Amino acid sequence: MKIQIMSDLHVNQDRLVARDLPEVQNQADVLVIAGDTVDKDTLELPKFLDWYSSIKKPIVFIMGNHEYDGWNSVVAAPKQTRLILEKYNRNTIFLENGVKAIEGYLFVGATLFSYLDPLKEVKMRTFMNSRYMPGDLTGYWWNDKFSKSSRFIDFVLRNKTTELSKTIVVTHFGPTFQTMNMEYKDNYSNDYFFSDLDYILENKGPRLWIHGHTHKPFR
Repeated sequence: MKIQIMSDLHVNQDRLVARDLPEVQNQADVLVIAGDTVDKDTLELPKFLDWYSSIKKPIVFIMGNHEYDGWNSVVAAPKQTRLILEKYNRNTIFLENGVKAIEGYLFVGATLFSYLDPLKEVKMRTFMNSRYMPGDLTGYWWNDKFSKSSRFIDFVLRNKTTELSKTIVVTHFGPTFQTMNMEYKDNYSNDYFFSDLDYILENKGPRLWIHGHTHKPFR
């Protein structure tokens, strides 16, 4: 299987005017979009929807933290995002603590989030640009999402029927600090990007784990 990966396109009106959206490669069997593609205000921009609706292959779509921007609540964000994407392209495979078999491979998907020290919630809201975040997005909600997603992924990978050599996990947040670019080794914000799920990777890791969010490759 050939997978094309896109992440952190951060589509907005200015970028759509300034540049074209990425080309979808014909040889790819599946397109994976690993989060931070759009927010509420850009989700229905005609240029984005024209591009999205033209994709003729399965699209594994994962929400990033920016997909929550602009919505009234954390509950509305995934529901409305999924409805709009599926409306404009029936090839959409929206995964949030979900799985989908494609051509013999099992895709496991979730935003994931990360573990956040409750004392850092104020910094989190500042760092994530709180003026655009839903008012009910709290540190407790954030940690609960991380807990549920990490347990879901662990459960799927532990399942005796799961063939790990044909399992692909897609998240927005990184599952390990090992994929951190060393430029940010001592950065205070690393907890907002990565989690310590090495026990999953080392004991029963999937064939491939795709994540976005970092904007820079690890070295």
